[in-house]
Amino acid sequence: MTRILILVVLLAQSGSAFAERVVTTDQGDEIPVQVYPAAGERLMIWLPSEFGTTPRRSALATALAARGVEVWSPDLHSAWFLPTGRYSLNDVDPAAVGAVLKAALAETDKTLYFMAEGRSVALALATVRAWQTATDDTSRLGGLLAFSPNLYLRTPQGGETALSTLPARVHRQHPWLHRAPL
Repeated sequence: MTRILILVVLLAQSGSAFAERVVTTDQGDEIPVQVYPAAGERLMIWLPSEFGTTPRRSALATALAARGVEVWSPDLHSAWFLPTGRYSLNDVDPAAVGAVLKAALAETDKTLYFMAEGRSVALALATVRAWQTATDDTSRLGGLLAFSPNLYLRTPQGGETALSTLPARVHRQHPWLHRAPL
């Protein structure tokens, strides 16, 4: 019985330390956001992939917060009752993610970064582009971390203007990385 009690206490203490908040868009939509607070100088807005969130995201967000990076993780799927799937985030308005960006800018003086994966990278870029064209001061936007971006929305035309001038770092798995040796 003592072992079970100790296990319950340890599990309760090892849980993710995040706060729930709601960001309201200009259209009145409510986006639930998990906030992993940290005392550092950086804030990461981590967009979910088209397949939603996983328990590993929570563990990584907790680890980032322990290293001084505050993490805001909006749940775009539950905000509009979207099913998870390949095209689930295609119709999300970048202005909705812009509301999360606006709330983070208003609440803190930290440098903001976007982190996105899969098809949500295009949504992050569209959000940043809309923000850059709407304001003169973009000095608090630090960059974008893109993991396995899927940017194939349509075939680009020659001479088109870039989506953003924000510094970006792309992490993509090499196609031969997990192949068995010959």
